Amino acid sequence: MNIVKMAKELQPEILSNRRYLHQNPEVGLKLPKTKEFVISKLVEYGYKVEACGEGLIVLCGKGEIDKTILLRADMDALPLEEKTDLPFASTNGNMHACGHDLHTAMLLGCAKILKSREDKIDGKIKMMFQPAEETIEGAKNMLESGVLKRPDVDAAFMLHVATGYNLPEDGIAVVLGEGAVTSSVDIFSIDIKGKGGHGAMPHETVDPINIAAHIYSSIQILNAREIPSNQNFVLSVGEFKGGTAYNIIPDTCKITGTIRTYDDATRSYIKKRLVSIVDNTAKAFNGEGTVTYPLEAPSVINDSALRNKVTEYLSEVMKDDVKDGRSYLGGAFSKLTGSEDFGYVSTEVPSIMIGLITGTHGSGFKFPPHHPQAVFNEEYLWKGTLAYAQVALGWINNQI
Repeated sequence: MNIVKMAKELQPEILSNRRYLHQNPEVGLKLPKTKEFVISKLVEYGYKVEACGEGLIVLCGKGEIDKTILLRADMDALPLEEKTDLPFASTNGNMHACGHDLHTAMLLGCAKILKSREDKIDGKIKMMFQPAEETIEGAKNMLESGVLKRPDVDAAFMLHVATGYNLPEDGIAVVLGEGAVTSSVDIFSIDIKGKGGHGAMPHETVDPINIAAHIYSSIQILNAREIPSNQNFVLSVGEFKGGTAYNIIPDTCKITGTIRTYDDATRSYIKKRLVSIVDNTAKAFNGEGTVTYPLEAPSVINDSALRNKVTEYLSEVMKDDVKDGRSYLGGAFSKLTGSEDFGYVSTEVPSIMIGLITGTHGSGFKFPPHHPQAVFNEEYLWKGTLAYAQVALGWINNQI
C-alpha cells in the first residue's frame, strides 16, 4: 500500500489523537499527561520510547546505511483560556491555539506508517516530540540532552500548521524560502529602579514610571533612525508595569518585550543599543536601569539543497498542493516574522521548515493562531502525516 493511501486511511485515528491532545493541553517543559499519551501510542505502534531531556524520541529503520533524518513535532500549548464552541474544547485554562496538537498527532500518524515499513528503511529516522516551544526552551533542552546524537542526525524537518489567514487555497503545503525563514527572538526584561514617595511630592522622588516612559519613547528611534530600512526587525513591548496605587510613586518599574531580526549583525546591534539606551536614560533622571535577556532563539535556517530535495519529495505525492514560498502570493511565505526554537536545530544540521495551511477565511476559519477562538481545519491532518513520512523516506532513499 502506498503512503498516500495509508495516510488517508489513518485520518480517523490522527483525528482522535488530535482531539484528545486538544482537550488536555499543557504548557512549558513539564507535560506529564501529554507525554503519557504520546508514549502509550508509540508503544502501541511498536516503538521503544526514550526520554531526551523533557522530550521524547523514537527511532525507526534498519540503519544499514549510516544516515539519520530527524522529524520534529512540538507538544506544548499556550496559557490561554479557550473560547471556542468545540465539543472537545479545553477547560483547564490552557489552549492548543498554535496547532501543536496537530503537529503531535500528525507525527504519531507518521510513526505508525514508518513502523509498518521499517524493514524497507535502510537508514534511521528519528522522531522528536518536543515540549516548551512556546517558551523557546524545549529544543535547547533536548539538544543539550543529545537529541542530535546516538545516532548522529544528518538532516532535520519540521512543519507548522496555519489557520485564520485570508488565503486562496486550503490544505496546501508551502515550502518556505531559503536562509533565515523565521526571525530570531530575544526576550528582554528592563528593570528600572527609582525612589518612591507621595504622589503629591514628586520632587522628593525619582519616578521610575517617568524613566520607563522615556525609555519606551527612546527605543522607537532604533527602527526610525538607526537601522537601514532593508534590515528588517521588530521590537515590541508587551508588558509595562509599575505602581500599586494612584497616589503612590513606586520604587520600581518593569518593561518586557521581544526583539525579532533575521540577521546576527542587526540582532547584536539592537541588543547592545537597548542596554545603552536604558542605562543612559535612567541615569539622566537619577535612576538605575538594567536589561537582561532571559530567553532567546536563533532564526530557522532553511538549507538550500535540502529545500530543493524536500520540494521534489513532497511534489511526488501532493502534486499541485505544494507551493514555493519564494513565489507563492508574491513571496508572502518566503520568510515569517514569527519565531521558532527549531532554529537551534537548524544551526547544527541542514534543516527545512514548511507550512501546512489548515484553515482559511474562505473555508470559514476566521481567527489566527494564538487567539482564544482559533480553530484548525482537521480535514487535512492526513496531509501532515503524509508530509512527515514522505520527506523522511524520500531523504533516506536518496542517501543510498
